Amino acid sequence: MMHSSRNPSVLAGAFLKLAEVAQARGLARILLAVLFFTRAAAAEEVDREKLRQLAKLPRTAVTADLFNLDQVQKDMRTTLEATRRSEVEKLKNALLKEPGNAERWQRLGELYSQLDDDQEAKKAGSKAAELYRERLKSAPANGRLLSELGTALWRAGQIDEAEKRFLQAVELDPKEWRCWMALGKFQGARPLAALVVGLADKIPKGLAEPEELARIIAREKDARERIERAKKFMEEAKAALDKAVELAPEEADTREARGWFYALSRPRPQWILLALEEKKEGGKKDLRESWLEMYLSRESFPDLEAAARLRPESFTNTWFALITLLKSLAQDCTWEALPAPTRDRIRQAMDRLKNFSGSDDKAIAASALQMLAALHFTLKDFDLAKGFVRQALGLDPGREQAWELLFGILILNDQYEELAKALRERIKHADSARCRFLLAKAHEKMNRLDQAAEDLQVALKLEPEDFHANLGYASVLMRQTAVVSSVEYFNKALQAYQKSPTEKMWVDYCLNLAVYRGLIYDFKSARETFEEVLQVDPENATAKEALEILGKSQK
Repeated sequence: MMHSSRNPSVLAGAFLKLAEVAQARGLARILLAVLFFTRAAAAEEVDREKLRQLAKLPRTAVTADLFNLDQVQKDMRTTLEATRRSEVEKLKNALLKEPGNAERWQRLGELYSQLDDDQEAKKAGSKAAELYRERLKSAPANGRLLSELGTALWRAGQIDEAEKRFLQAVELDPKEWRCWMALGKFQGARPLAALVVGLADKIPKGLAEPEELARIIAREKDARERIERAKKFMEEAKAALDKAVELAPEEADTREARGWFYALSRPRPQWILLALEEKKEGGKKDLRESWLEMYLSRESFPDLEAAARLRPESFTNTWFALITLLKSLAQDCTWEALPAPTRDRIRQAMDRLKNFSGSDDKAIAASALQMLAALHFTLKDFDLAKGFVRQALGLDPGREQAWELLFGILILNDQYEELAKALRERIKHADSARCRFLLAKAHEKMNRLDQAAEDLQVALKLEPEDFHANLGYASVLMRQTAVVSSVEYFNKALQAYQKSPTEKMWVDYCLNLAVYRGLIYDFKSARETFEEVLQVDPENATAKEALEILGKSQK
């Protein structure tokens, strides 16, 4: 939110305007120095050294975002990629000996699809389709064979014929749950394709933001038809998967298929549809919140949990079921406050994860340990969480979410020496402005301002326009008495804030700006800025302490 009354560009005051008008850095400093000494001559009785100590690095969120779809899918792909590639090689070797095995070609096509290798998936699908056609010559009314042929044709890219085969299968064998499940999976993959078909040259590769996709789709003449087709496919997928579960509620495959549809397949097109409706109605809904409600929703949890119970050897099912459960818990929950059934579910999930943590597959073991850490973190059991996340990083030091989780645990427990050590470990593997800023934060907490300044200088070399690094460096300069030098970094922080404003950033900026004003003897403006912070954040301790320090100055 960025209201004019809470805009730092308004609050910045005369010193920033002078710097902007002067343009040249040297002239700006001369003007500021004149202002500084003029006010110093008429100084009020204020303990400026106490005020100086209130300059602080801005806050930043440090926690593993377990519910970021792209990150969840990326982690799962990374975890399972080696396993899938290993299975691909085994299948290829087996097919050299037995090239007429349709089931193996079908599985090979599925694996290639999961590995995003569309070309090889089409080849394997075409081969499977050829073999299933041969089988159907002797059993043309076999619903399961027709369903398998439909899946093979789908992999081969023959969508229209695939749909015909799926529909024939459920008509011929309406009691066969596998036919309904295959139809549901097929229809569940079609809504997103229906929305973006023919737009490959207009959609940048990797674009996932619903607002931008909605804008591109809305410009098409057939936008309404696209929307209706996507809705139709989603309804048909749900109906088919509901039928499969009705026929076979204790089959892991049916529960897995419907759970993944609710958790992962349906949300993205549904999100785009919501953005299209918002565009049409001119609404202002928080689409990010809507997205979090849609994906890995409570609606998906019963199926994912059942799939994990029915197929305990599947790490994927266990992982997604637990993520969905954690997402449904209150942020301030404790173990004692949880209902007994929820505690039982968590215990069962923990037992399965502990089994996976001993897997010979290091990627799966690391993921299981990270999830155990996240679970204990959610339940405020920080010592166990730290132990598990350390084990996960020992197996795979490249796990970004695991590092974030470790940093969050150490900050919440005020373990800044250990935090600094962990950040230096992380920097060895992947340096970033964020890591350097967090390292500066740790040094600030340990009263090592010179080291904090060095960390922030490196952060600014890595990302010169970073809000946190610029405002943090301005605050350190004020603490080191280089008040005039901080102006340049205040201005850069302000520019970064205006690109992506949040209330927390606004508060942190204004707190440091108010300290600056007090240090250049502009006590009236300093007091006004601290008071405005309290209007937004009534319990802000820094603003309250500052107003006590400024209390003796004349109104």
